[in-house]
Amino acid sequence: MRINNYLGLLAVLLVFFTSQTMRSQVDYSSTNFNIELKDAAFTKSANLPVRINTILDEFWIVSEEQQQNGFVNLIFDLSQSSVNLEDNVQLIVSENPEFSNYMNFPGELNTQAQTLTFSNIDLGSNQVYSLAYVNELNGENQIDFNGIDRYIALDKSFDLHSEFTVSAWVKIGELKEMAILAKRDNVQDKGIFIGLNQTGQIKLEFTDQSVQQMISNTVLPLNKWHNISIVYKDGNATILIDGMLDSIQEINSPGLNSVKVLLGASGEQSVDHFFNGSMDDIRIWNRALDAQELAFFMNQEIIQVNGMVNGSITSSHINSDTSLIPWTDLNAYFSLNRISGNCLVNHSENLKHGQLFNFPNSSLHTQTAPMPYKTISDGNWDVVQTW
Repeated sequence: MRINNYLGLLAVLLVFFTSQTMRSQVDYSSTNFNIELKDAAFTKSANLPVRINTILDEFWIVSEEQQQNGFVNLIFDLSQSSVNLEDNVQLIVSENPEFSNYMNFPGELNTQAQTLTFSNIDLGSNQVYSLAYVNELNGENQIDFNGIDRYIALDKSFDLHSEFTVSAWVKIGELKEMAILAKRDNVQDKGIFIGLNQTGQIKLEFTDQSVQQMISNTVLPLNKWHNISIVYKDGNATILIDGMLDSIQEINSPGLNSVKVLLGASGEQSVDHFFNGSMDDIRIWNRALDAQELAFFMNQEIIQVNGMVNGSITSSHINSDTSLIPWTDLNAYFSLNRISGNCLVNHSENLKHGQLFNFPNSSLHTQTAPMPYKTISDGNWDVVQTW
């Protein structure tokens, strides 16, 4: 196994497997970054992690002599291995040898060279990694949060500072202060919190040293689906519920930070404010959508047509005042329709996927949010009895 540094930022690791032991001699040198193949004393858990079929017998532990901010390219030579290149083989990375709450990454397969490459992987000290056969779940799903330890971690790079729209279908399971989406550390001196208070109202907090708070007029009932949208532009925050304006308030932009966005929880080193209930169809836009745009896309999933956002059911705009939106304005789109291992697939061009924490397969259910909203009878759009 060899590792080389490039400008101190990028390392390329080449791993050779043998057909008998799937192991190679370690042959590398790096001042600050070491990768070591562990022996049998460093064993994996007997129980496979959720949505994993098989993990290879060998795995590696990373150590850093000093904190590195660079990324690694991992190149696995499978020419002499028993790995089936036709299967869904992915890199899995975890904080523990049991591979609980692992991250998984698809690689680029070179069938001629029989190599599998994983690019720009951010490996932290004491993390372990290996290859695994990963299960993929496809279908119209919703996801259940237990209010105890389940949440979804997104990338640090999402801009929730200047102009944005966040929307999601939520069904709350209890009345308590809990997060729908948050990007703030435990000090809570910078960032954003979108959630609910103890009476079931939408609670919005923008923080930049001091906290600015906004509370919705509407109280959400338990166990009923509602679409929640937060729009921020030009110093004004707007709360919309089911496509209707609830409240608008002048508020300074939240402070920038380098922590991850969390769905269903808040915090960084210590995660709290766990959401109890269900979520579906979570969207983050890098533009402020207006009420007509939100209402048009609210009750249907969205697709890309010729570089523009379109509804998966209603492909033409019902309201001629609704403008076309470039697909590139969609920063994250989690329809819940595709889950690969612990990866919640982001369907936008951003490709910054979510990492599931503590979600068994039993937490995924067939979608019940009104997408589409079904009328009680056939009839004209503008006739009350149709709805």
